[in-house]
Amino acid sequence: MIGLSIQCPSFWYYLNLLDFISAIDNINQDPDILPNITLGFHLYDSWLEPRKAVQSILQILSGPNGTVPNYSCKGQGKLVGVIGDQYSSTTIPIAQILGLYRYTQISYGATDDSLSDRRLYPHVFRTVQNDYVHYLAITKLVKYFGWNWVGILFSDNDTGENELQILKRLLASQEICVAFERRITVSSATMDQWRDTLSKVRCKVLILCGSSTSYAVDYLYEFSQFNRNNILILPPGWTSGEMKIITPLISFITSLSLQFFDPQILRDESLFDDNLLSRHSQTKQLIDDLIVTFYNITSTENGKNINFHNDTFFRTSFLSIFFPKLDIHMFCLESVRVYIAVEAMAETINLFNKFNRSLNINRFKQVNG
Repeated sequence: MIGLSIQCPSFWYYLNLLDFISAIDNINQDPDILPNITLGFHLYDSWLEPRKAVQSILQILSGPNGTVPNYSCKGQGKLVGVIGDQYSSTTIPIAQILGLYRYTQISYGATDDSLSDRRLYPHVFRTVQNDYVHYLAITKLVKYFGWNWVGILFSDNDTGENELQILKRLLASQEICVAFERRITVSSATMDQWRDTLSKVRCKVLILCGSSTSYAVDYLYEFSQFNRNNILILPPGWTSGEMKIITPLISFITSLSLQFFDPQILRDESLFDDNLLSRHSQTKQLIDDLIVTFYNITSTENGKNINFHNDTFFRTSFLSIFFPKLDIHMFCLESVRVYIAVEAMAETINLFNKFNRSLNINRFKQVNG
């Protein structure tokens, strides 16, 4: 499950796709990993919607001719595992279904603490730390600097509620007081309440939690107007994408963002070589759709094909025309986790095959010994 979110596209989702296909290509070309086995893949978009995620996973399990539980009409190819999803809200329902069939699932972005419960999710793994680790680090940071009076903004969903409770428990364990906690909603009434809170409660440290939302920008702007020399602390879920660009633009806020990752892997330039997409015919239509959407080109299907059919520059150099003056590496921390997830899945399959071969050899020796 690779979140492409074509209905509301993002450059970061494109990078996820790019690193996913790069990993598949590199593994298939490596004679030391899965010899005599070629990895294939199916891409499904969850739309960041749990019901769509469930529909997609049933489609993967059933085959192309209908979603029929406990029945597969696939003529060839064997499902060995699922990569994804990016968010906890879609990863959890996928895990609940895949767990029935004991399929391995590796998420590259889901941080919900419940996924660490081996009794509930014995086949789910992640290339990202869970929420408890994130907020434990934030709590230790706050304690280290002696900030004993903090405010909390959290997203208006289950993710925000769950992370809020984790953060409050950890802060209380360190005797750090919560000056206020506010839900991020879109209404003039809640914004008036937010201004009223800021005017009455002086607090220079604000912690964000829950899922990233652009609605937080209005709250952060008001926060910056009431105080000077504010401190904004962002967990990893808020440090990628648009929020990473927006927060430095807000006056009078010093932002501290947590990101758990080894930057050494970003030195591998091959991870961001989008020329490989030209070698996959099934991605041609996708790239055309991305170009049309990103550049707000409105045309008919035929008109679009005429415009881009012979223009290989757009298909083979999409990165060079997107953020051409910025360092691409600063945007790729999340997408590299996709690459690591695919590698981990392949290495696991490789070890399993080696174990089976060794087991069969030993049985043969025992029978013929």
